[in-house]
Amino acid sequence: MLSEILAPFDTSEFRASVWGQKPLVVPGPSTKFASLFAFDSLNRILNQSPFPHPTVKLTKGGRTLQSSTAEGLVGHIRDGATLVLENAERYDAAVAAFLDRLSAELCFPTRANVYFSQPRQQGYQNHYDTHDFFILQVEGEKEWFIFPATVEEPLFDQKHHGMHPPPASELVMRCTLTRGDVLYVPKGMWHYACATEQPSVHLTIALFQRTGIDFLAWLVNELREDATFRRRFPFVTRDELPIEPGAAHPFSAHITSLATALGAALEDVSVAERYTRFVFAAFRNHLPFGFPARVSEPHLEPSTTLTVTHRAFLKEIDDSTVSYTGYATVLRFDASLEGVVDEVFASECVSGAALRRRHPAVSEETILAVLELLAAHGFVVPHASSA
Repeated sequence: MLSEILAPFDTSEFRASVWGQKPLVVPGPSTKFASLFAFDSLNRILNQSPFPHPTVKLTKGGRTLQSSTAEGLVGHIRDGATLVLENAERYDAAVAAFLDRLSAELCFPTRANVYFSQPRQQGYQNHYDTHDFFILQVEGEKEWFIFPATVEEPLFDQKHHGMHPPPASELVMRCTLTRGDVLYVPKGMWHYACATEQPSVHLTIALFQRTGIDFLAWLVNELREDATFRRRFPFVTRDELPIEPGAAHPFSAHITSLATALGAALEDVSVAERYTRFVFAAFRNHLPFGFPARVSEPHLEPSTTLTVTHRAFLKEIDDSTVSYTGYATVLRFDASLEGVVDEVFASECVSGAALRRRHPAVSEETILAVLELLAAHGFVVPHASSA
């Protein structure tokens, strides 16, 4: 998926010399994202949702606007406001599938926001984000202005944030995206954008790569099972606390014992595997409904075609079992079924008959049982039968 977004730019070069280091523009054909999102997609979401839409915002010149009616919203946009639709993957199946494939490849969560801007209008003032992102230009044109970071590796929750953007003289990149173009911007880099002479729609794909803080938050929960970290601090009254800097402190010995236990936890050879397993298990299910298979035991025919809707799984193998962890679920199969399950998760659509032809050593009954289990979890969805 990453190679599709970046094409024709080389993915290896992106990882080595661009990722987390500098912005990048990748020109693309105007049809590159035609099947992903367009004005029709935006209209469908807005027209089929209650008003006000729960994730729609209006902004103009850095100010958030309000509207109590659909006509009022249209009027604000006509007057130059930018419409922002957050979490588009919740409302558009194509975007949800796109993000699921991307998260499966990158091993961290992603999110899609839609921005619809009128010509010559700027929605937000110069600002920075605390995550990397891709801009996918799907309609019209937009001009971007990008400046250097003023806070190294910023987090959303931290004590000190950058309050003042760099001066205009420090502009790093100025570019105009047309339909099919891609822009990558690392977190922390200041930026703003303006539509040009035509209305613009773009998708912002937020990339929530894990940090040391994320890892430590997970580790804290793991350490709740260790009595060392549940133990009370020493009973100390205020009169027993030192008043001079550097004096012996009654908490010091206890903190030293915690540091020793923490070091042992970090040196555990399984900690990286357990954290990775958690990362995949924590992936949000963008397409949680797959009726009727999710609520009634599915009985599939070999000819039944199923759409594969989820792919972000961590595969692990031992001597006799292959397991797939993702979306708060662990699926375990006999190791002989590894090829079958791998093919399912690598496909757009599958059927028992097609899998049987490619895996003749596995019985039809077993293949259908695998598909029925995946359908019961909503990871594949039956949608048609064919002869």
